[in-house]
Amino acid sequence: MRYLFVLFLAAISLQACNQEQKGQKTEAAANQPAPVPATLPGIPMEMLKNLWDNCDAMDYVFYNLPISMSLDNQPSIQNALTQIAEQPAAILPQCKSIGRIFFLIKGENVLMAELYFAPECTYFVFLQDDKPAYANFMTPHGVQYFNDVFKQAGLTPDQIK
Repeated sequence: MRYLFVLFLAAISLQACNQEQKGQKTEAAANQPAPVPATLPGIPMEMLKNLWDNCDAMDYVFYNLPISMSLDNQPSIQNALTQIAEQPAAILPQCKSIGRIFFLIKGENVLMAELYFAPECTYFVFLQDDKPAYANFMTPHGVQYFNDVFKQAGLTPDQIK
């Protein structure tokens, strides 16, 4: 009888140790940082300088909004270019592009960018060969600019998502 009792205690101890190890593994997994979203490099400064010096038109096409925009004078285009921050942006999977920007020089489309604009998603993803190549955050000036544009158009934040 004593032998069975010792065997029973050993089994319970072994099970408790296994549960504790599983708990430690679960706790360790819970303490791991979340996976880092994919990050592209920021757009090269020489590309931005080329746009600053030579871009003569920009077109904004919004996917699900009843507006579009075009810029065709250098001061407006240069102002729009200041909305691109130097910092590369992380691509967040929950964010959706609300539109595309076309950068033109002498009528030729030289660059395109997807525009992301939501509270946690304010960045540009620049495309080369229709594939994401660079990503940059939007400056606070850019956030204010788009907020003003959408407000003037009578759009609510829910409509912009």
